Amino acid sequence: IPAVLWVLRSGPTIMETNLRKLVEDINNSSSGGDNNKLPQEALVFCSVAPRPVHLQRLGIADIFLDTPAYNAHTLGCDTLFAGVPMISLLRPETLITEHRIGGEGEREEGYARYQKNNNEEQVEDGTERQEQQGMESDESQTLSTKISALITIEDADNPRHPLFVATDKLASRVGASLLRAAGLEEFIAQDLRQYQRLMIKAAIEKEGWLTKHQQHLIQTRYMNPLFDTKRWTENLEVALKYLVARHENDNGMGKDVDILVEDD
Repeated sequence: IPAVLWVLRSGPTIMETNLRKLVEDINNSSSGGDNNKLPQEALVFCSVAPRPVHLQRLGIADIFLDTPAYNAHTLGCDTLFAGVPMISLLRPETLITEHRIGGEGEREEGYARYQKNNNEEQVEDGTERQEQQGMESDESQTLSTKISALITIEDADNPRHPLFVATDKLASRVGASLLRAAGLEEFIAQDLRQYQRLMIKAAIEKEGWLTKHQQHLIQTRYMNPLFDTKRWTENLEVALKYLVARHENDNGMGKDVDILVEDD
């Protein structure tokens, strides 16, 4: 098995049962024989463990797949601290806005405009990558084809699609914030197609591209803003002092306010 999906077993076994049934359904509907089928052994479920064991075994993973609707919070921090990069979804603000307040026609027009721009970026990126690195090997192309055959995104990036995740809530934006603080903005996907491409890239280029970012996390563990506790504490104190002063002066306390603390 070239790769496995490592999932935390939590509560009743219904989640494991449903995921294994999904794999079975995909295999039954796929064409191309056994080469396009996902073995059940590719799904690995582990039980909840004491925190020291949990932190130790996190480092065994190669890549962490963040769930779009509700991101990893503490687990995301633990994963990055263990030197394991994370892929997270954060859609462009324009697309989120059109999904939230736009009518049907406006949403469709906004999606078409976004997709056109995204396709142009993909062409430019693809041309540049081919010039710099050459075409992927036959083995990489085969793996990419297999994974693509198993994962069907359809129109999940369309704001009108039932599977569309807007990432406009706090819980769905944490992952991207963690990645930016850790210096891994390259792992922030703007749509599910890019999310899928990053997954495939991590599998294909494990020994080069992925290893480079794993080493970056380990080498900058105590220097990047995400784990700089002293810096975080000092910035929080500045924000709290501002809130106290604002309250004492009774300066618009009834209004919502965003506090931005900039480092000196």
